Amino acid sequence: MSKLAVEYAARLGTGSTEAAVQLEGVELAIVFRAPSIKALSGCLTADSRCAVLKSTDDADTTTHHSRLVINGTVYAPIAAVDLSMSRVSSQVVTRGVIARTIALGISPATGNLRPVIGIPPEPVLFTTYPAVIAKPASVTAITGFTPPAPGAPVDVTDATVPGGGQASLTFGGYAPPAPATTGPLDHAVLQVAHHEDGDVQSVKMSVGFPGSTCTGVDNALDVPVRPGSSGPVTDQVDLARCGLTKASQLAGLTMAHTVTAGSGGATEHLGGTRIDLLSGPLVKAAVSFDGHTSTVKQWTVLP
Repeated sequence: MSKLAVEYAARLGTGSTEAAVQLEGVELAIVFRAPSIKALSGCLTADSRCAVLKSTDDADTTTHHSRLVINGTVYAPIAAVDLSMSRVSSQVVTRGVIARTIALGISPATGNLRPVIGIPPEPVLFTTYPAVIAKPASVTAITGFTPPAPGAPVDVTDATVPGGGQASLTFGGYAPPAPATTGPLDHAVLQVAHHEDGDVQSVKMSVGFPGSTCTGVDNALDVPVRPGSSGPVTDQVDLARCGLTKASQLAGLTMAHTVTAGSGGATEHLGGTRIDLLSGPLVKAAVSFDGHTSTVKQWTVLP
């Protein structure tokens, strides 16, 4: 704005020899909108292929390669980080990466012995959880889907849905597996692998258990439609918002997968479902790193 200049000019019309011009003033209106940071959403928080930070190295020469150096910490606890580089001669991230999932394809240059991802000198607290996967053991209701073959997974099947119609498949037989049988659940996430062809209006999951808020037509969970024939895409749904907070609630739990087609009809390909559970933590350890060695400063085994 320091070099802003405004020029006001008046021009006589054709045939005129004189005119009076009066300038009452010039006003500049400026609207300032404060910058804001938008929360991550969509595939950035659910799909490892949508990395919030990504670098690729597709060069086929010995002189041109992508380079990324971050002096500090990458903090993206709900997102994915995907870094690929070759012939790296320095640290890429100096104080560690915190992310939901991390994919590293970094190769050092000849003679570079330093770790490509640095660790802060302060002790780092690691917490381990006993991971448990709950899968359905039976089909309790089926409409429009091909019945699973004997001995085959009950949640891998297809459905051809006529125009304006629906197909649904209800799973049961979930059991409260050990070790996630006591105490509250820290994490309960439904994973659904699927893809669709044709005119799909909606894909929904209804989760039934005592106290569930995600049952019925109006309260069922919306699952993104994944069109295409390249294979199933895995979507994640947090079941904590449905009220699933204890492993004991898995007894009698049912999961209904429903596909509604538009007027053109659709095909649903269901590639499997599971519920990821974390209950704990089991072990906490404070670890400090010094060069190429690590020392456990303290550790605690939790019940």
